[in-house]
Amino acid sequence: MNTIINKAMIQPIPTDRYRISSTEVIKYLQDQLGFVVDYDFTRWTGISPDNSYIRLRIVIAHDDIVARNTSRDYVDKVLEENAAGIRFKDNVINTLKPFMYPLNMQDIRNKPEQMARFEALGIVGPRLDEIIRYSKLTYHRETNSFGLYLRAERIIADMLTDPNTGVINGDMEILGVFGTTPETFRWEVAVTRNRSGASATGHTGISLDQIFATI
Repeated sequence: MNTIINKAMIQPIPTDRYRISSTEVIKYLQDQLGFVVDYDFTRWTGISPDNSYIRLRIVIAHDDIVARNTSRDYVDKVLEENAAGIRFKDNVINTLKPFMYPLNMQDIRNKPEQMARFEALGIVGPRLDEIIRYSKLTYHRETNSFGLYLRAERIIADMLTDPNTGVINGDMEILGVFGTTPETFRWEVAVTRNRSGASATGHTGISLDQIFATI
């Protein structure tokens, strides 16, 4: 045990610190999916540079996500009538689901407390409209592909999950986001061990799970 150096002789709580880059996030996602996606990151600044949110959007090729027995003509037709009728590959959807925004994101405007947290992170106006619109797979006919916004913070949480237990070994906190270009974006993350439960919280104590909980 390490020597305790403080007047109260209080035992420190072990904390693991991580610096996770946008490159590592997208590589992990692609490894989980088993194929390459087009993607980009954008940093949205909130009430201060320390209160920022990094938006991640991806594009998936038709053949990587739509069931093989579903033709492009069928996709076009169903999307015109009822997008929910498309037959997607189960393994791809199951991989994406933990990283997706709630499908009923539009209801967040009726949640003042959550909206206040969004505003602190700069997720307001057209930015919020974007997340709501692309929180579900959206078909682009000209490129025969699907667009989707994902939650980078949930990908990071999955990256730090213990493969033996399926949970993070402590409380995860995003201390801040840094970088000026998509290639240099990074998250400073701390996992504090020996606490009950495991949660994902943002800088200034913002709970990301609470923000993005199913409404």
